[in-house]
Amino acid sequence: MNETGPLSKTLKLAHTNLKALCWGDPADPPLLAIHGWLDNANSFRPLAPLIDNYFVVAIDLPGHGRSDHRPEHALYHFTDYVADVYQIAEFLGWSKFSILGHSMGAGIASLFAGTFADRVDKLLLIEGLGPLSIDENDLPALLAQSVTQRFASSAKKRSIALDKAIRARVQASPMKESSARLLLERGLQLGMEGWQWRSDSRLRLPSPWRMSEAQVAGFLTAISAKTLLITAIDDELWKGITPQTRLEQVADLTHLELPGRHHLHMDYPEQVAELINQFLSPQDVLKTG
Repeated sequence: MNETGPLSKTLKLAHTNLKALCWGDPADPPLLAIHGWLDNANSFRPLAPLIDNYFVVAIDLPGHGRSDHRPEHALYHFTDYVADVYQIAEFLGWSKFSILGHSMGAGIASLFAGTFADRVDKLLLIEGLGPLSIDENDLPALLAQSVTQRFASSAKKRSIALDKAIRARVQASPMKESSARLLLERGLQLGMEGWQWRSDSRLRLPSPWRMSEAQVAGFLTAISAKTLLITAIDDELWKGITPQTRLEQVADLTHLELPGRHHLHMDYPEQVAELINQFLSPQDVLKTG
């Protein structure tokens, strides 16, 4: 069990400052934890202390949690998150490290592991394998939707009642109320007019571009790290958006299912940590046991 932390840390990158929570001994092997869309570093607060013998750094992605928002002219494009991960590793002085990603964070981790295969030791994915893809014929409509909504949207922050925010979070992605409260603890701020979301409203805009499934496959087949994919038995989200052919494209992948929904790592951290610790152990009990 990782009993040290969490300690707060600021990562000063080239064009932004990101916030992070850290657990464990910096002398231990590094593990970067990347949360999902509209979540934050608290996504890993129940799980990170249970991961043995690793220094865990859970980041707030740009526009999420307590990290800076991207500049006004910039978008939150999926591939830019890969550049963020690269900068984080450079800032921390990590030449090689392991990555733990949930949902969108798992997609980011997958792309990074395919792009910089020699930098990733082990890859741990929860409810995600690669980014969302699109049929090439649907790209013009996607770009049109992205552009029109971008210039029609309002940047004004609206206040929200705390109990309503909790209900909205649970309805958006079913999870225990305690897990939703933990995310909101870092995802809300108290302003003059009440509680407001910290996250950048532009995160909700449609992406101007997505990869085709063939392009995603190019990244997945380039992954050389030993990979663990954990998915929730009771969740249909991952199954609905992830082609099963992707499981065959990663050279060394172990896929395991656990009871729970999309945020199973928050709702049932002990069960998830048991699999992660077995996978990260030198003997890799999942393969030999």
